[in-house]
Amino acid sequence: MAPLHFGILMIPYQTIDAAGPLDMLSSCSKALISPLEAVGFPGTAGLVSKAIDIEFHHINESMDPVTLTAGFKIVPSTTCDNCP
Repeated sequence: MAPLHFGILMIPYQTIDAAGPLDMLSSCSKALISPLEAVGFPGTAGLVSKAIDIEFHHINESMDPVTLTAGFKIVPSTTCDNCP
């Protein structure tokens, strides 16, 4: 199955407004669960088959870093023109 593409526009917002939901989604991702299951992390046995293959995209008009609240800086991973 093709990965789920999830994008967030890098417009001025409070960092927590995006960080919280992105953290929750990434907790369900194969990229996070696979290594944990591989080393036998408690509670992860068999979770990879239920995990979601997610690709996250941080989208901006340019590839210049964006400063959010509290001086948090993030570098976009793609532009509006090149986003899948």
